[in-house]
Amino acid sequence: MIQQKDIYCDLGFWQDLSEKISSARFLPDIEVCRRNQTITDWYELLCRSHVIFDSSFNDFESVTKKDPYLFSIWKRSTDGRSKLDFSLGAIAAMSKGPSQMESNMYSSLFLSHDNLKPQADKVGVIAISSNNLYNHSELFNDSGPAINKAARYKWPQVIKAAKAVHNFNSMVVADNYIFKDVNANLYEILDSLLPQKLDVVFYITIFSFNDSSEKEIEKRRERLEERIQKMRPSLTKSIKVEVFGCSKDEFHDRGIVTNYLWIEVGAGFDLLKSDGTAKHSTNLHVSYPMIISEERMKCNREGYWNIISDAKKCLKNRGLHSNNRLLR
Repeated sequence: MIQQKDIYCDLGFWQDLSEKISSARFLPDIEVCRRNQTITDWYELLCRSHVIFDSSFNDFESVTKKDPYLFSIWKRSTDGRSKLDFSLGAIAAMSKGPSQMESNMYSSLFLSHDNLKPQADKVGVIAISSNNLYNHSELFNDSGPAINKAARYKWPQVIKAAKAVHNFNSMVVADNYIFKDVNANLYEILDSLLPQKLDVVFYITIFSFNDSSEKEIEKRRERLEERIQKMRPSLTKSIKVEVFGCSKDEFHDRGIVTNYLWIEVGAGFDLLKSDGTAKHSTNLHVSYPMIISEERMKCNREGYWNIISDAKKCLKNRGLHSNNRLLR
């Protein structure tokens, strides 16, 4: 099972980051301290990830001789603490779209000197440029809020406050009761998260308690597909919706996972009543597994992969198959 994030990084981004690390100074100004923490977070991420430098080995080696931080990343890869590869032209391939992309790229993080967000938006991946690296603290922290019983909420505001809106191309939802109160919950959650348009197929797969016939499960899928078509007409041609029944004990956690994100809520995603009041007090956890450190949020990798693993087991037990990228 993959335990490290694939990160494509060009030398321009790295050199911009390295320069910031080298010039960082600890000052009483709290904003300076926060910026230093962000720089540290990026460096620490690259030190423990599978980094694929978009460069030749010779160019990488030339920079490494003058850069102790890059030398440290190389050294860590030699003893198994991280992994290092090279793929010249890989980021340009992502920018050209699905005809040029390798399968692992659909869940990879892209770091470049130039701003490639418009290209990344088309294929549902996260691309961050040198000029924007200070603006993504959500990647390194759990920003989920506490929910108070009987208080009024709206999912769009909750999702936005939790900084859960991001580029993605695949989603799996596991919640036994996700099809209860769908207008106040499931549909609002999806409307807050789903991309407006993609140049690749977008997959959404839902697992819920099989409390009815297969015919009714298919009706749920059809109703969900119709609702998504209304809320995202430009996504209609490229979306694949799957709904599967499961037993109550097949999923321990209730969660939503994408190719980057894990959203967990103990009380379940049928949390809000039709008037927006919360049925229970609970906590919403939002994290980017394998990007956020285990020291800052314990077991985030295991929790993320547990949902995917349980989903695969559920399908295997029933002799079923999913086309979702996350479940292949």
